Amino acid sequence: MKARQTVTVQPVSRLVANPANIRDDLGDLTEMASSIREHGVLQPLTATETHGEQLLLLAGHRRLAAAQLVGLASVPVIIRHHIADEAEQTIVMLVENVQRRDLSPVEKAEAFASLRNRGLTLTEITRRTGVRQSTVSTLLALMDLDEQSRKEIREGHVNAGDAIAAVREVRRARREAAGTPERGRPVVVEPYHFDLEHPLSPQVARICGHTTRPRVNKSLGCGQCWEAVIRADATGSPMPEAAFDEVVVARIVAGRTDVHATPADRFEVARRWRAQGRSLSDLGARTGWNVAHYVLTEDQEVSA
Repeated sequence: MKARQTVTVQPVSRLVANPANIRDDLGDLTEMASSIREHGVLQPLTATETHGEQLLLLAGHRRLAAAQLVGLASVPVIIRHHIADEAEQTIVMLVENVQRRDLSPVEKAEAFASLRNRGLTLTEITRRTGVRQSTVSTLLALMDLDEQSRKEIREGHVNAGDAIAAVREVRRARREAAGTPERGRPVVVEPYHFDLEHPLSPQVARICGHTTRPRVNKSLGCGQCWEAVIRADATGSPMPEAAFDEVVVARIVAGRTDVHATPADRFEVARRWRAQGRSLSDLGARTGWNVAHYVLTEDQEVSA
């Protein structure tokens, strides 16, 4: 019985790039080429046989390109035998790249989508790639975006987590408006969709005690907290618990208004201040906060 794979050294001229390569851009090869010139190719490429003498790359497109730049005649290759099925080739490419964390969220989403388009179910994709089902499902949400929005994510102008949260919010709104989900219609990410005017903004600010994560647009919360609140709202689950700092809150309530406070801290201060029968206007005057941003309505208090 022939082995499933063979480790060998092959001429560079025998290797051909895969037209279905799931990486959109090989990126800057300068550092890799310098390393290969100094040390050679340390990690073998992965390929499979074609009908002719050539070997079709499954992983290692950047290494091959860098090797060609420095003029190598041959490179180490793992030949995976009998992988003629395109879906199986995509799975191998995906797994190889995911294990090295080489792919962007959009590239992963498009790879998962190609498997789905070939008839694989979510469960099958999970089983065959080893990627958690929740991760696959989350990334596939990016395929609801139009091409321009996906380009914005690739170029770093829009955070992938923010885009996924936007897709889920649009889906929820469609379900509420139509009673059934609308499919096949691309979603366009609005850069300032998540701001202080968003109805879920108070809930996001209430749970966001993160000081190192960037705020989403003009809101009071980070992308992860927006996603958590939108998920809870869409599924009817309880909202995440508030993430205030008890020491900070206690100091401000006691009169120390020079203490740095996160949005979550400010919500808890406002809640306790009001519970003590004290004037919120006075709190605003003491702290300089726009206190209206940190007070839940009756409906929001019930949902919290």
